[in-house]
Amino acid sequence: MTAGAPDKAVSSVTHHVDVAVIGGGIAGLSAAHEVVAAGRSVVLLEASARVGGKMGSISRDGFTVERGPHSFLHGADRLWTLINSARARERVVPANKPANRYVYRNGRIVKLPGGPFDLLRNDWMSLGGKMRAAAEPFVRSNSDPDETLAAFARRRFGDELVDGLLAPFVSGIYAGNPDQLGAADAFPKLWRAERDHGSVIKGLVKARKSAADGPVVDKPEERGIFGFRGGLGAMAAAIGDALPDGSLVTGAAVESMQVGADDVLLTTTQGTWRAQRVVLALPAGPAAQLIEPLDGVAADLLTRTLLAPVALVHLGGPDPDAVAPRGFGALIARGEGVDALGILFPSSLFDDRAPAGHWLHAVFLGGTMAPDLVAESDEQLVQRAKASHRKVLGGLLGGKALNISFSEVIRHDAAIPQYIPGHRARIADASGRIAAKTDRIALAGACFHGISVADAAVSGAEAARRLLQLPLSDTAATRLAS
Repeated sequence: MTAGAPDKAVSSVTHHVDVAVIGGGIAGLSAAHEVVAAGRSVVLLEASARVGGKMGSISRDGFTVERGPHSFLHGADRLWTLINSARARERVVPANKPANRYVYRNGRIVKLPGGPFDLLRNDWMSLGGKMRAAAEPFVRSNSDPDETLAAFARRRFGDELVDGLLAPFVSGIYAGNPDQLGAADAFPKLWRAERDHGSVIKGLVKARKSAADGPVVDKPEERGIFGFRGGLGAMAAAIGDALPDGSLVTGAAVESMQVGADDVLLTTTQGTWRAQRVVLALPAGPAAQLIEPLDGVAADLLTRTLLAPVALVHLGGPDPDAVAPRGFGALIARGEGVDALGILFPSSLFDDRAPAGHWLHAVFLGGTMAPDLVAESDEQLVQRAKASHRKVLGGLLGGKALNISFSEVIRHDAAIPQYIPGHRARIADASGRIAAKTDRIALAGACFHGISVADAAVSGAEAARRLLQLPLSDTAATRLAS
């Protein structure tokens, strides 16, 4: 690998590659591996000292805490391909059972229903709320692409399900507000189910039946929640290490991008590269800065992407009697007088997250509803996290509080993209304008094609494939050695 600052003689050299990938998050890593699999040369340019982006891990005092995502879901085929390419499959760990999920609403914490029939059977909702939700297949279809998620869900399922389940669910995923997110943009599968089948429930049932009628796939990655020994930051590092020698350059901030007739010239803090194609695997703002000289309108469209600020406060401590809650975590409804957006239980999910006989939880604060919290001091954030933790989980602990001896605060001023109405159309418009100017650049990442780790990995691979479908010259300088 090429990492760190090179000497002056090296920095004066202009390197030539088939494809340059800018940004070393999971989208950029995925794009770089796709180029390598196609037998072309690649350089992955990452401004920081490590790959992974917001996906990073910290080990301290026997605890392993995540800087961002904690796990990935079943069916993440592209992630499994990358993990296998890195020969790191044995380091993937399934989440421990039980997979209990809770929600705090109306001043009490309750276990979330395991499925739609549990939702109707238990005391999760009032009888009127259950009847309204069950009537969803008979609600007239609208399929307005500009409808907000809250309006869409209220129209189809009623107020009680939205306030009690959807709103805290959205806070947990997007750190956002369902009244601001777009139904078609943030949850396209639900929106398409109504558009194509006239009902969300009918559409999801048919999709499940189609999957059940398909070929039987007996793979462990088809089921459950997964993590990585040492955290997802270790997974990103393993995927980066699996790239060919010299193709990963850290500490290489791209200062300018000049698109020519035959290639793209990239000037970085580590030297210059000429590439026939470029994957921009960056957040919308930094991507817009590089695109602006090429097309100012496209850059402006990209800068309209909103990102929610998030503070992640990890709390842990001794648990000699093993009373810490077991499961995935707890969502929190709005209007409950709680600062936290949600609480994850990492030490319950994965055994290597806390020392033996200890617990570790992650409290999320901020988001679009309380963005100013992220600017508070570490001490203030820890106190808010402790208060939320005590109030939300008290019902599972008999009113007691867990002993807290460990804390770690992580801030992201621009963490999670908000897919507001028209977001995907704006990204498509920006991509179209870029393509009209040059066929040498493609966008990838969570700001553009889905916010999950799995979505970002797919977007990187697809961006690389689109570029590789176009003719590339076959100069000796740009072909990989056989």
